[in-house]
Amino acid sequence: TLREFFPEQSIVLNIDEEHLDYYANFAAVCGEFTAFADQTEGTIFFCADDPRLVELYAARTDTVTYGFNPAAEYRAELQPDGPFTVYHAGRQVGEFRIRQFGEKNISNAVAVIAFLHRNGFAPEAIARVLETFEGANRRQQMLFADDAIRIFDDYGHHPREIRATLSALREKFAGRLLVAFQPHRYTRTQHLLNEFAECFEGADLLWITEVYAASEQPIPEVNGQALATAVAGTGQPAAYAATLDRLREKVRLALQPGDVVLFLGAGDITHVAHQLASDLKMKRTSHTQALRELLSDKS
Repeated sequence: TLREFFPEQSIVLNIDEEHLDYYANFAAVCGEFTAFADQTEGTIFFCADDPRLVELYAARTDTVTYGFNPAAEYRAELQPDGPFTVYHAGRQVGEFRIRQFGEKNISNAVAVIAFLHRNGFAPEAIARVLETFEGANRRQQMLFADDAIRIFDDYGHHPREIRATLSALREKFAGRLLVAFQPHRYTRTQHLLNEFAECFEGADLLWITEVYAASEQPIPEVNGQALATAVAGTGQPAAYAATLDRLREKVRLALQPGDVVLFLGAGDITHVAHQLASDLKMKRTSHTQALRELLSDKS
């Protein structure tokens, strides 16, 4: 689909071994990103922290780099109390805050800052907008939160996305991290099985459900059970949930105060995330109503 776009300017975040069901190999994927850059009329903003993008685009003269890399033209520097500072050509552009958490979200924000600053927007205006941005659905989307439990829904379905999301949640919250993952496509699960097996580090409990086919035909011996076995083989405990109903039941039974629950996947696992959030909201509502009735009886 990248070849369908002829943008005036582009932001390229990263490049991964993706959609190998369509492309012959990773070199072909890289070729698509090169063609996309050639089709961009003006400036290409790309992340200097991605070595593959650096290799593809470093020789071009129509680029602007951003990221944590000391060589980036727009360089981010994390601050201990939450905000991050962006520098350009050795000078401070400004100090910024976002509502999302994790270095990947900060990196994406720096891409926006670089793009807007390069196109003439004032740092103060950029900072105001970024601080009010609530994020996109299914990207660290908090569906439920009270004093005891938090439920997140995230579209991540590639090992690098999963690793970054788990790292962000682990850094943000102190409680147990419960993760439920639905693999997306048999071909992706097959091609990236080893990477998937090693990307769930930091999960205290992990459930893997059956592969979401996304119109693909099954591949023999490529399934959720096989992935759960591969993950367990790395020393990371993992359980298999054959159906989404079974997954919902397992997660509910495991919940403890202080838990953070993360549902991951690009398929219909999002329905389970919303159902569990709804269950908890109803439970909280019923407890509140019972307390009100009790207080009313005593008054």
